[in-house]
Amino acid sequence: MFPVAQRADLRARVSHELQYISDLEGPDELCSLAAYYLDAESYITSGPIQNFTADHSLEASLRIFGEMTYDLE
Repeated sequence: MFPVAQRADLRARVSHELQYISDLEGPDELCSLAAYYLDAESYITSGPIQNFTADHSLEASLRIFGEMTYDLE
């Protein structure tokens, strides 16, 4: 066996998700609208066999998406 020395420092991580889901009358069956926000920062080192260092920073990633189904009959 190989000894593994790993250090992970998760300095900051913020994640939020907001969803709106509606059940409409008629051919509009479902309407969904969502927004997702992520802010993260980390530093990872590992060794001794496969040494690597990862310095990760993600600032203000925002995703907005929606979905609607419609019955054609």
